[in-house]
Amino acid sequence: MEDFLLNILGFVATIPVGIILLLIFLIGMYVFWRGCRETNKDRSSIFDVYIVSLLVAILFGRVGYIISNLDEFMGFIWYWSPYEKYGDVTYVFRLLPWRFLRVWDGGIIIFAFFVGFLLFSTFFVSIVKKWRWKQVFFTIFFSSVSMLSLSFLFTASVITDLNILLMSGVLFVIANLFFIASLVIKGIQMKWRKKRRVIGYVGSVLVWLTAGYLSVKFLLSDVSTVEIISVYTLDLWVVLSTIMFIIDMRRKKGVIEKVSSVQSVSLPEINQPIRLPLDEKK
Repeated sequence: MEDFLLNILGFVATIPVGIILLLIFLIGMYVFWRGCRETNKDRSSIFDVYIVSLLVAILFGRVGYIISNLDEFMGFIWYWSPYEKYGDVTYVFRLLPWRFLRVWDGGIIIFAFFVGFLLFSTFFVSIVKKWRWKQVFFTIFFSSVSMLSLSFLFTASVITDLNILLMSGVLFVIANLFFIASLVIKGIQMKWRKKRRVIGYVGSVLVWLTAGYLSVKFLLSDVSTVEIISVYTLDLWVVLSTIMFIIDMRRKKGVIEKVSSVQSVSLPEINQPIRLPLDEKK
């Protein structure tokens, strides 16, 4: 079994980094798009939320990496040009401040990226788009978990770590378990309102299990301060998001009072002659 897993990691390691990142972002976008479309969200708004949240999440992960490895960056000098040329050799983004932008070198904290996506997408859909939280809670979380799972798979292939591969597999199973459970519940003969509540309870349990699993794995490991802060931020997000979800689920729909747009008009002097506007005599 171990040899089989090592072969999987060896195969993933042969795939170019650019393709791996593209697959991670595309799969996350598909999960996010599918969840939003089930609640009839506008397609352009879906991609706006995902792409902007993704860029901010990359910034979170990169800043977290810079803070955790500040001594490494301070060893370089500052230079005004983003590239240097010595004879036939050209170096791009090698010195500060341009070196801060070298995300493609793998300088990013994955867990900070994950939490950054959760936080900003929550702000975007709640404050900017004003979407109902019960409609996007699971979409935001499990699309993030999908990207986190694939990111762990890539990391495990780079450093050949079976423990990280196991984390990737557990997260992948949980994300798909929610999708399968949703399909099964939708196929059961019951009222749609009750189906949504059951899906909500199942999803909430899976969200808490995921957060608990990640918290235990990271807090019991030798991780950076940024990752520890990210773990506590995730736990706080899960608690607050669950409360928001329960409140939104229990909120009654607004009742619109039917009011006729035609008002009665009283004509007390109906028998009076009607004066028509005529041109004044010249």
